[in-house]
Amino acid sequence: MRPKSLSVRLALLVGLLGLLQGAGVLWFSYHTMQQELGAQRRSVLRDKVDYARQLIGELPDEVAIRASAFELVDLITGHAELHLAIARRGSRIPPSRSAAKPLNP
Repeated sequence: MRPKSLSVRLALLVGLLGLLQGAGVLWFSYHTMQQELGAQRRSVLRDKVDYARQLIGELPDEVAIRASAFELVDLITGHAELHLAIARRGSRIPPSRSAAKPLNP
């Protein structure tokens, strides 16, 4: 069933084009927001890793690390993929269950 009136056809075409334009704007907005949130998550995670390295580097020995463990736990809370392993210098770190990718600044 095709509409016979030119004005009805024109109204349907304009409506369809408006719908496509709205869908395009929504898709673009969603895609841009996802990219920005991903960049923000990576930035926050990179900052937390840098802070953890600084905090551990400033502590003189194992006792000080154990005493400030709550700071390290608070630091990694909320990041399911972030694991913290502290090893003595020269010791061999056992391999983890999953291959961790280093963060590149």
